[in-house]
Amino acid sequence: MCILRTTTVCCLALSLLLPSLSGCGKPQKQETQNPTNPRQNAGRPDGRMLSQEEVECWLAIERGDTAAVSASLKTNSGLAKWRGPGGDSFLRHAVQSSAAGEELVRLFIEAGADVNAGDMFGITPLEEAAARRGPNIVSLLLDSGANINHRDKDGLSALNVAVKYGTKANADLLLARGADVDIFDAAILGIIPQLRELLDHDSSLVSARDKNGQTPLHSAAMRGQIESVRVLLEKGSDPAAKDRRGFTALDLASANKHQKIVELLQGR
Repeated sequence: MCILRTTTVCCLALSLLLPSLSGCGKPQKQETQNPTNPRQNAGRPDGRMLSQEEVECWLAIERGDTAAVSASLKTNSGLAKWRGPGGDSFLRHAVQSSAAGEELVRLFIEAGADVNAGDMFGITPLEEAAARRGPNIVSLLLDSGANINHRDKDGLSALNVAVKYGTKANADLLLARGADVDIFDAAILGIIPQLRELLDHDSSLVSARDKNGQTPLHSAAMRGQIESVRVLLEKGSDPAAKDRRGFTALDLASANKHQKIVELLQGR
């Protein structure tokens, strides 16, 4: 799973839903589009024309217009449960939109939006928030019943995504709230007691591979976690293992200028 992939899909879906938009939310200047015009909405995946009300709600989220969203929900609370092509929702769009603040996200939750509703890839609002928003949005979703250990169709959890995208504050929060930690999380975050516990329980995890063909040693070396590297080598990780691009852990440590790890891996 990649959040960028979902953004691309969202843009593609939005181009079908809202022909007046292009480039992920930037209005076209060439012509004024009418979202309710059947010709301009032709080809929408579910075969239904997007209503003017839905268009206005989407655009209000894009602007971060809390007052407009509140008015829309008071007029039609069903908008909170709207699902678009690919399973998108207004709640997830609010989480994705940098202009939408905590209050705007809360409006959809209080109006009945499903905080655990995933898209076609199984990606939930919590996973999006973990990748791109601050701990306040993550906490709001968790407090509202979001499943902290939900995994999408690529097997990734909110913690995995926070680790992948380097949102440390979110990763720390998810850990504090009881998120499950896998071997890659432990290696990347340098959680040595957890790393040892996982490897003692299942020694084969030292050779686990992610979707990019990387082992925990690759991940730890790339992120500069020298203690994780030491433990993984101690437990039998193969420093010569290559990922799908043909890179070893040494290659990744060198590329990211983690000189102490380079020295540790050289000669292995």
